[in-house]
Amino acid sequence: MHTITKSIAIFITATLVLNAMAPALAHAAKHLQGEQVNANALVRDAYIAVTYRDGNDKQKSAKGWIDAIGETSFTIRRGGLKSKTTIAYAKVLSIIMSEESTVPAKQMNEVNRFIRNMKAREIEQAKREREAERRKKEASEAMAPALAQAENNAPAEVISGVERFIGERARQVVVAEGRYVGVTYRKDDSETETAEGFVRVMDETKLVIYRIGYRKTIKTIARDRIDVLIVCDNRSQLQRAKRIIALRGKKRDESRPPVRIAKKLLIGPFVGGFFGLLGGAVGGFLEENIGSKCSDKYLGCLEGGAIGAGIAYTVGMALGVSIVDPYDQPVKSMLGSLMGLGIGFLSVGLKEQAWPTLLVGPLVGSVIMSEFSRKLPKDSRFSIDLAPDRNGNVSAIATLRF
Repeated sequence: MHTITKSIAIFITATLVLNAMAPALAHAAKHLQGEQVNANALVRDAYIAVTYRDGNDKQKSAKGWIDAIGETSFTIRRGGLKSKTTIAYAKVLSIIMSEESTVPAKQMNEVNRFIRNMKAREIEQAKREREAERRKKEASEAMAPALAQAENNAPAEVISGVERFIGERARQVVVAEGRYVGVTYRKDDSETETAEGFVRVMDETKLVIYRIGYRKTIKTIARDRIDVLIVCDNRSQLQRAKRIIALRGKKRDESRPPVRIAKKLLIGPFVGGFFGLLGGAVGGFLEENIGSKCSDKYLGCLEGGAIGAGIAYTVGMALGVSIVDPYDQPVKSMLGSLMGLGIGFLSVGLKEQAWPTLLVGPLVGSVIMSEFSRKLPKDSRFSIDLAPDRNGNVSAIATLRF
């Protein structure tokens, strides 16, 4: 009894070990479809998983070993009441077959592992397709306002004397050869790119543009991928239109002057104080080593330092306010800072306790002048650009706008 129990334990252990090793030892199976399934492709005694249609044209699947191979059909054997099944080659949809006629356990492992891997690949492919569909849907939703505008036949937007088309209008508009265009198009479902150049060809399917620089570059863009199209005569016009569009994008910031003024009130004193320290150090050095002796009864040897600090503080205050605002006029901000300093001296002359106005005056004056003298960029009414003709010659074109 003990010997029988021991034998059974050894058999079970060996079976488990062999099954665990089978995936590592298995060869890859192969997948046969359509015309690939014939008498020459099948191997007798190989294990297969076959998908086929029966006499009622219903799809079925079966697994087993190839028992016989004929000219028009083959037979597989498997366990169960119906041990054998004959299948015509014409009815076979696909077969996954072990590559070699080896031990049954290894053959089964080859086929089953191939099926698992194939299912995993199908799941991954389905995930990629769903992700692509999601991106396409998001892109479509993002373009919905532009498409709605195109469906309502809204006219093209005119920016700085050039035309700007969006969405479906951009994909349908006809542009003559030689016109200069700026294009925003979809490289794929999630990424957009921009390009510009002279129109060489624009037909129903594509837009071909080229630019002349260090070397002549040509780019072809599918019309159905165009999202925005700006049409003009030369590069200067396109650049002006881009600046205006960028300026429109900053309207939200421009509509919040409290935030801008707060930045000026914060950065101005910081820069002014730093310059004041440097100016005081330089002024004190010059007073002690180059100027007259320290004879001032109030400041002593600090007279030169105080003057240097005051001048540097006033200049630094205007500079700090100016660097915050890209549309600031530095000269006028400096004038405001000097006016504030003058008001501070006047206040101290009237009442000595008003000395803080010497520090606050330049800041307030420079901020006020900066806000009232801001100058937004304007379109130039004159521009010069180079434009090639059909023969490849380059001509200089001057543009006047009235």
